[in-house]
Amino acid sequence: MGVVLVVVTSGCLGAFGGVSQERLCEEADYDWNKTANATYRVSDDNTYQAVYEVNNTSSMELHTRDGLGNDDPLEISSVKFRAEDGTVYDCEDIDVETTRHETIVEFPEENGQFAYTAESPPKRFGTQRFVDGSHEVILPPDREISNPIFGSVQPSGYDVSRPGDQVHIRWDDADGRRISVQYYLKRDIPLFFGIVTVAGIAALAGIAYYYRLVRGLERRREEAGLDVDVDDDDRRDPPPGMG
Repeated sequence: MGVVLVVVTSGCLGAFGGVSQERLCEEADYDWNKTANATYRVSDDNTYQAVYEVNNTSSMELHTRDGLGNDDPLEISSVKFRAEDGTVYDCEDIDVETTRHETIVEFPEENGQFAYTAESPPKRFGTQRFVDGSHEVILPPDREISNPIFGSVQPSGYDVSRPGDQVHIRWDDADGRRISVQYYLKRDIPLFFGIVTVAGIAALAGIAYYYRLVRGLERRREEAGLDVDVDDDDRRDPPPGMG
């Protein structure tokens, strides 16, 4: 029993204490030329790059929230830190640890920019707010949010620009604790209405076929004499010769 307890305990400690150094050191190119305090560039491969302005702070706590409202550590990779003098530190100089509810990042300097990569579900981006001030989300090319049936943005109070073929969503001061964007491919709209049109035509064809089938059955019944009506007066009169 003692051996089992030691194994289980050490397993729990390992689960929340370590982060894959290989993932933290994965190569990534970041655009450090940002004007927002937090910038998120969403990619086609279901990942996003986050770049934060770091001012007079030595660490950052990162977490995500599950469906039950519980905080879980955010899984990150490709960490880098750019100091004010332009020096870029990689994973070897950035201390990253996880607890049961968050990922704790220790910076090599207190001022600069911190960047990481994380996963994002298809056609949806969401993150907790980890810094104050302005936030910007940059969607992949050929994506849109303008149709309210397929796209949505939270919180409100944002501005949208479209330089080139990418949508930029910006909050000068985002309210709330979370940013959420649901977007779609531009071709999704005509594809959706095309599917709806085909389904509508198929439904009308089915109704027309059913109507013709019923009418055909009615005609055959009439031809067979199964629908000959008998007047009520005839039913009340006795048979010939008995009146």
